[in-house]
Amino acid sequence: GRDYNDPLWNDLLDKMSYEETCVFLQNGLRVTNSVPSIAAPATSQQNGALAPVHSHEWGELIKQSDYQGFVVQKDPANKGKLPPVFVCNGIVASSYNTDLALRLGEQQGEEAAWAGYHGMYGLGVNIHRGAYCGRTFEYYSEDGYLTGVAAGYQTVGYHKLGVFVLLKHAVLNDQETHRAGLNVWANEQTIREIYCRAMEIAIEIDREMTPTTVIGVMTGMNRLGAKWTGGQGFCNTVLKAEFGMRGYVVSDYNSSRLYMSPIQGVLNGNDLPDGQTSGWAGGRDYDGNNIK
Repeated sequence: GRDYNDPLWNDLLDKMSYEETCVFLQNGLRVTNSVPSIAAPATSQQNGALAPVHSHEWGELIKQSDYQGFVVQKDPANKGKLPPVFVCNGIVASSYNTDLALRLGEQQGEEAAWAGYHGMYGLGVNIHRGAYCGRTFEYYSEDGYLTGVAAGYQTVGYHKLGVFVLLKHAVLNDQETHRAGLNVWANEQTIREIYCRAMEIAIEIDREMTPTTVIGVMTGMNRLGAKWTGGQGFCNTVLKAEFGMRGYVVSDYNSSRLYMSPIQGVLNGNDLPDGQTSGWAGGRDYDGNNIK
């Protein structure tokens, strides 16, 4: 319940060692790792823009946070079942019904808590720029305002159930094929009026309706111009300073992608990499270069 700018947070962070901080900021593969010195528990995130998709006894959960959801306590006979399938976000937006979007978010938050997830890598708030984007089903519409309203009310539903949301992907992640390192070009007016508008509205709605807002954002694998989105600086200057976002920023999947520098990310507001930055293949990048 403490305010985001309460100086007590500095006292808490000062109790973490430099080594703990470095380890914490280098590995965020669908998890925030525990920090023993400040008694911070680990959390587990579902990687999906609609709702939980893994079975209630998915093996990764116990590795991530040692929590397997209410199903283990309340309904162990059905712990191996999959969560229900929900409609795509385009259908949610086409209903033009904010009450329904909020109720949908509540139900999806219930499923996440039941399955063992503290947070959701979603909702998808990119823009429908073309019919052939592989993630179109995750996004709401071609309109930034409609997208922001639908996502905002759905987010409030999640937060009512205590499940936090990381809107994705910030920003201009409009192509799925060959998306890693993709260069996207646009002027600031276009980015603000269309692409950032969706996140701005969703953050505003959540801030008004959720007493202690916990909405966050995931950046993309793409570049804005020549620079990776997580290193652009808009995470601090726009999302946090202007829009009032108070959650954390996680990257899109990042293991061994050198252009998605975790140091560059932290300095510019991308708090955590979704991955293990030392790489999966013995500390080498995708081209076989040593990055230890």
